[in-house]
Amino acid sequence: MTIKIEELALAVSKNIPIEEYVALLCKADGCEYLFRSSTFVNTDISLKIRGYLDNNNSINNKGKALIEEISGIKGVSNKVDNKYEKLHKQLQAELTALTTKKQKLLQGKYQFLPNLQDFSTRLNKIVKKYKLDDWERVEKLLIAYIYKCHKANWEYVQTIEYYIEKLGSSKLATDYNNDDVTQEVEVKKGDTFNI
Repeated sequence: MTIKIEELALAVSKNIPIEEYVALLCKADGCEYLFRSSTFVNTDISLKIRGYLDNNNSINNKGKALIEEISGIKGVSNKVDNKYEKLHKQLQAELTALTTKKQKLLQGKYQFLPNLQDFSTRLNKIVKKYKLDDWERVEKLLIAYIYKCHKANWEYVQTIEYYIEKLGSSKLATDYNNDDVTQEVEVKKGDTFNI
């Protein structure tokens, strides 16, 4: 995320304090995890009062419109949200094809696939942290992981959430960056694809 001085000046001219504008940009860009949770507490309250954040502190359409107006960037954060939602649905479809259910419980209590919000937040964090630029490879690795778990009969496997990130490390990022890793996934029809 880059912020131009002109943007900050324009924000101030619209009576938006610089700290609030930066906090709004961080929320739109999904990089607020880089800051301590207490960093934007007061700004979040102010941004909610001004109507730029929803009740759950996520940026709403009014906030996106403000960023578009100030920065001149169209479609703030919409593209990102759509690709995560599309991938989540795709993983759900793969899970349904293999198990006839949209969700698989591991050990009878842990959801294999997290909800869309948790999935998007965690994956976005890892994509930015490890600079996973090849989205198609990320998709294939996650689909391959589902097939790997299915092949292991769902025993001794991690949830997708923990595959993406657990305790600050990411098996997904490791697999992504490992050039030696080529995984073959057998699809129902007997087709395979390499990653």
